Parts: sequence; structure tokens; C-alpha cells
Amino acid sequence: MRNDSGFYHDILKEFLVAYSNSAEELEILFKNNKTDQADSLLLDIIGVSANIGADALTACANDIKNKIAKNESSDLTLYKKRVQELIQSIENYFLTCK
Repeated sequence: MRNDSGFYHDILKEFLVAYSNSAEELEILFKNNKTDQADSLLLDIIGVSANIGADALTACANDIKNKIAKNESSDLTLYKKRVQELIQSIENYFLTCK
């Protein structure tokens, strides 16, 4: 983020607002066979998580996206864990910034 902490904070806040429930959203999309929408959501998550340095979530989302492309089923257990870890890290980060 080129040392722009305000911009970085905005992206972190946006992640919390837009993607905190992404595991549940993906679950619903997969359950309803809306893999195109799931793929699009994962693409957004990959972009944001890569920009904020959330490499574990980026890798996990990429793995699921690749499984969609191969028409393979996806287990969201690890994804849920990675999202929760990131949410906790972001919340802890904001606590230390005050």
C-alpha cells in the first residue's frame, strides 16, 4: 500500500464489511449450484486478500477457485478457518493502532 496507512486501514475495514460472511455466502452459492457467482466472489477475495498480505487466505481461495474450474467439489472448512484467522488479525491490528 506504499506506506499509506489510511488507505490500508480502509481496505482492511472494507474486507471486514464485504467478506466477513464470505464462507457462508460461498456455502449457499455452492449449495444452489451457482458456481459462476462463487467463482466471481473468490476472484474478488483473492484480489483483496493478496493486496493486504493475507497469503494463507489467498492460497486457500485460489485452491477453491481452481477446483471450480476443474468441476471438483470444495470443502470450505479450511477457508472458514482462514477467514476467521484474518478477521481476528485485523481486529487485533486495529486494537494496537488506537
